[in-house]
Amino acid sequence: MSKGLDCPVCGFKIQLTIDMLVKRDSIFCSSCGLKLTMDKEASKETINVLKEFDKEFKNIENKKNSIMNNYKTN
Repeated sequence: MSKGLDCPVCGFKIQLTIDMLVKRDSIFCSSCGLKLTMDKEASKETINVLKEFDKEFKNIENKKNSIMNNYKTN
């Protein structure tokens, strides 16, 4: 399953990450050039939840990688 969303104009898969959503003001479709924006103020609560989710996900990934590296060295 590919990360991202389908462009509402042309259907092209716009590659998108949580970091892109919370840090950028706009996202562009590289196929048709559509500019997508998010009202950061109105979406403040959602953005905070996404940031926390991303932080926890990265912590889990780091722990997993640490465990895997320990197995490889033993």
